Amino acid sequence: MNTVIIGVGSNIDAENNVSVAKRMLRQKLNVLRESEFIRTKPVGSRKQRDFLNGSLLVKTRLGRQRLKVLLKGVEVALGRGAGEDRYGPRKMDLDILVWNGEIVDSDVYEREFLRRSVIELCPELEKTLEGDKVLPEKTEILEGIALRKFLSKDDVKNAVCRLAKQISGDYEGKTPVAVCVLKGARPFFEDLLAQVTVTVQRQFLRVSSYREATRPGRLELVRDIECEVNGRDVIIIEDIIDTSETAKFILRYMESKNPSSLRICALVDKRGKDAEGPEPDYVGFRVDEGFLVGYGMDYMERGRALEDIYLLQE
Repeated sequence: MNTVIIGVGSNIDAENNVSVAKRMLRQKLNVLRESEFIRTKPVGSRKQRDFLNGSLLVKTRLGRQRLKVLLKGVEVALGRGAGEDRYGPRKMDLDILVWNGEIVDSDVYEREFLRRSVIELCPELEKTLEGDKVLPEKTEILEGIALRKFLSKDDVKNAVCRLAKQISGDYEGKTPVAVCVLKGARPFFEDLLAQVTVTVQRQFLRVSSYREATRPGRLELVRDIECEVNGRDVIIIEDIIDTSETAKFILRYMESKNPSSLRICALVDKRGKDAEGPEPDYVGFRVDEGFLVGYGMDYMERGRALEDIYLLQE
């Protein structure tokens, strides 16, 4: 079972929409308790009503991606449309704030009402949240490591949407095989394919390369795909390409299976300007240096569940 804190907010018919949202969530999740719901001023545009905000502490067997889908369904059922302004008025806003004791939404650090509601539901997190106030240069301590936010979850969402549109257009009328490179690419893979409009066959492949901390080790295949791709269109989905050797290894292996076409989609291309080897066909972001953590990418298995992407502070 996963223990989760979900943030709940509304400033359109707020009392009613919050009540309905809580009732819908209780039908799907084991709601243990809720924080105090308070009125807060809107962030950004001031020409709108105050929000009614609070949080729920829940238990669920759902994984994080499936829970996000459930929360999105509740938002849509209550009238939230796609592409709404992050800081605009809304009927319902549901966010995963804490996942199994790990703060996964950086807004908890930046907004006092979220900080208060999380501490109310999980007092053991107070030290973590209070300690963040004295860190310099917007550095945060998450899961015991010093990080600085590099890309927000909205930056990631916009990049995923752009890539999904490109892939949908390029593969119109086709049924490509999408190969997720585990572990790190899983969140990107799921969010990307949720927006791709063509039918896609999902497959998973895992290459082991990290042996200690940030140092790459010998590459080896530890999980193979389970379908025949001879004569088919294949897209390799990667979270980050940070060495040309890794990309070469995966590309050579997939080429040996004789696909009709083979492309790489990477959320982050971190090979640098002078990098050799295969270049991704679809890229969300290009980064020259730094060790990235969050949205599937980890540092010694920590930080993988963070929704924003951070730079590791040395």
